[in-house]
Amino acid sequence: KAGPFDAYSISLRFQPGADVYRPQMALQVDTATFPSSSVVDITPYLAPAGFQIELATDTDNGSASITMISLPGDVEEGLRIYAYGDGTLLFNGFLPDGGTAWNEDGTVTLSCVDALFKLRLPYGGIDRTYDSASGDTDTNVAQNVVEAAGVDVSLTSIQGEGRAIGTAQDVVIKGGGIDIDGNPSAADSLMEFLRLLDTSVVPNHATFTRANGAVYRRPREIGSSVASFSTSNAWGFTRRRQPGSIVNKWLVKGLPIADIPTEAEASATNSYLVFPWEYNSQERNSYLVDDPIWAQDLADWLLADTNGRLNIVTWTTTLNNQTDILGSTATVTSSRHDLSSTLVYVAGVRHSADRQTATSSFTGVFRD
Repeated sequence: KAGPFDAYSISLRFQPGADVYRPQMALQVDTATFPSSSVVDITPYLAPAGFQIELATDTDNGSASITMISLPGDVEEGLRIYAYGDGTLLFNGFLPDGGTAWNEDGTVTLSCVDALFKLRLPYGGIDRTYDSASGDTDTNVAQNVVEAAGVDVSLTSIQGEGRAIGTAQDVVIKGGGIDIDGNPSAADSLMEFLRLLDTSVVPNHATFTRANGAVYRRPREIGSSVASFSTSNAWGFTRRRQPGSIVNKWLVKGLPIADIPTEAEASATNSYLVFPWEYNSQERNSYLVDDPIWAQDLADWLLADTNGRLNIVTWTTTLNNQTDILGSTATVTSSRHDLSSTLVYVAGVRHSADRQTATSSFTGVFRD
C-alpha cells in the first residue's frame, strides 16, 4: 500500500545570499565633541530598509545612506554616526550640514559622510608651505594636509614613498583670506592637492577611509593578498574588460625650471594595438615633479601599470568584517569567469543591511 509521501519528491537547494539569517543591525549617535564620547543608541528608529554604505579608494569620501522611521531627538547635523552589522563597525562618520531628508512616506534619510569629506571643503587656514630643506616628503606632507582639514591624528594611517617635496621651489597651499589689496583670496582645495600628491609619487598612492573611520594612504598597486574569495564563500561574480583601457605611451610634464621643461616619456608596444593605432597616449601633469629623474621614474611606472587591458571584477559575500580589504589585494577564483587565484586590487566595498539580509559587495581591478 502506497504511503502518504510516495507520490512526492522534495528538492532542497541552498542559494548563497538567500534569507538564511536576520542580521543584527545597530545605529548610534555620539553627542559629545571628539575625543570625548557620549553614545546614544538609536537602533529602534531604523526603518526596515536599513542602510547602505559605500567605501572606495577613488572617491572623495565614504558615505552611508540610513533610513529611519522618524528622526530621533538626539540626532543633529554635525554629530558622529556609527553603523554596525552583526556586531561589526561598518561606518564611522558624521551627519553633515544638509544631510537630513524627510521623505514622502514619513521616513527620514540620513546621508552621512566620513572624515575624508572635510578635505573637500575650501581650506580656510593660513598658507601652508612645504620644502625639501625642511625635510618635507610626500608622506609627512600627506599627513599634515589630512590633519589640516581637522582629522585627528588618531584617525590616520598614512604611508608614502618618502619622496622629497619642494626641492626646486616651495610648494604652497593657499588658505582663504584677504590679499594685500583687501580683496578675498581663493582658498585651495586640500583634496585636489592630496590627489595630485598621490598621483605624482612612485608608485601612485590612494588616500581613502575604511570602516573604522580612519584615513588611510596606501600604494595603489597589487601586492600580497589579504583575503581570498571563490564560489565557496562568495557569489554573483562578474568580470568586464574596459574598452580602450590600454595606455602604452606616457608623457609626464613637471615643473619647468629656469624656463626649461621637466618632461619624460615612456612607451612600449602592445599586441592588442596594431597599425595605425600602435599607441594610446596620455599625459600626467604635476608641478610637484621638479626633476627629470623623478619625471622618468613616474613615466616608467605609469607605463608598467597601464600597458594592459583593465579588468573589473565584482562579487558579493555575506557581511564581511575584514576591514583591511579595501585598498589592498585579494585573491579571486571563479572558473566560469576565467579567474584562477587572480590577484586584484580592491577599489570598492559596499555594505547593505536591512531586516532580512546583510551583504558586502566588492569591486576589484587588474590588468592582463
